[in-house]
Amino acid sequence: MSQVLPNRYPLDLTGVSRDNYVSSEKITLRNTELRSAVPTYGPFFKAGLQIKDETNDKALTKEQYKLMNLVPLPTAMAGNGDEVYSIIIITDLAVSNTINVSYQSLGGDYTRSYATIAKLIEAVLVDTRKRDSSWPNILNKDVDFEPALHFHAMGDVVGWEYVAAALEEVKTAILLGDEVRLLNAFNYIDTHRQAVLNKIDEDATALDAHTVDTSNPHHTTKEQVGLGNVENYPLATPAIALAGISTSHYLTPATAMDAISATIAVDIAAHEDNVNNPHMTTKAQLGLGNVQNYAIATNTQALAGTSTTLYVSPANVKAVVDNATPSLVPQSLIGQANGVVPLNTAKQIDETYLEKLIVSGAPAVYDLQKYTLGKPASRQVLLQITALRQFTCGLGFSGSIARCGTAATQNASCDIQRNGTTIGTLTFPAGNNFGSFNVLSATTFVVGDTLTIKAPNTVDTALADLTIGVFGTLKTA
Repeated sequence: MSQVLPNRYPLDLTGVSRDNYVSSEKITLRNTELRSAVPTYGPFFKAGLQIKDETNDKALTKEQYKLMNLVPLPTAMAGNGDEVYSIIIITDLAVSNTINVSYQSLGGDYTRSYATIAKLIEAVLVDTRKRDSSWPNILNKDVDFEPALHFHAMGDVVGWEYVAAALEEVKTAILLGDEVRLLNAFNYIDTHRQAVLNKIDEDATALDAHTVDTSNPHHTTKEQVGLGNVENYPLATPAIALAGISTSHYLTPATAMDAISATIAVDIAAHEDNVNNPHMTTKAQLGLGNVQNYAIATNTQALAGTSTTLYVSPANVKAVVDNATPSLVPQSLIGQANGVVPLNTAKQIDETYLEKLIVSGAPAVYDLQKYTLGKPASRQVLLQITALRQFTCGLGFSGSIARCGTAATQNASCDIQRNGTTIGTLTFPAGNNFGSFNVLSATTFVVGDTLTIKAPNTVDTALADLTIGVFGTLKTA
């Protein structure tokens, strides 16, 4: 019987022996979803493992594979504390079926490839030599000590760890080592899988043919699709539609429209051309119930201004204004260039361009009033007017009134100016809605003078909604 040498590398528990390093062992994986690789001279140390994809010579990352079948005893005995495994599982389907593995072999009795184990088992099974178990016939026995039958506890015997490791390898060989049978099984599966795929393709072709079959292969009836009451009538031609006597035709929207148009076109055209209010629409229905049926006045009627049953047009209004202008505009202003009155050297309108108001009896009142919504800003103009006629405000602006919608939280003093010069103040006391004027003398504003009242520099947070009314008297003749 030929001798099989199962061990190639010596036992190395350090994981660093250069004699036990296996470089670039080529392993071909099965073309299945679960692809396992068993190095020939494993088990191997995890730390020294390097796997490359032969197609691109790129090293696999730890996310592309897993290590399985941890060998407990060598792992516990390893001098460097590293783990020892015997199986590699490739998890990334993008990795090709040919890989190169470099690893640090554990060696010793653990280095039995599954193929070698299979050969050892096969050698024992085919050994035809006679087995003589009697002691005198055993070769290489110890001649000095005759053995006696006795029992030992397994824990008292040294070296059984190799037997346990060998049994573990036998188990793994049984599970993964019968590559030929596994390949045959996978080939059988692939063959039948292909047959199933071919059958699916055949059925898909038949299904596609059935899907495009529009000749009613199932002999479906109109009752089965909910059209039992629908008759198999053709579409009417325009002539049949216009005749309107057939009861065995269907109409399309186009033929129906043609028939309707041809039948009632004349009546519709006549109705469209009727401008005599055929529907008896009233002005109230149009939203004009309050409008009178008045004509437009002539210019003569507009100038007369006596009719109450006529409307005026823009032309009428212009004629009336043009006619009345000479009596409404002072003669001193008529004919000024561009209709603009020039200012004198004091930047005021000269009195020659203004008609004097002659008032007899009691003085004429010249009232000025302004409302400011909300809270005023600092120094905001609350009231400003340029005098068109000469007027006078009395001592303390007597007769003038100032009121606020929301009272101030502290006294708020406004500035009263004549042509930009302060002449007094308007004060809104805290908590009071009425203000008081403080002007030390009567003040006269001639034509062109400006009266201005401004908000305080620091505005109260509450003061708001101001109404200011200034009382003045006009100059009399």
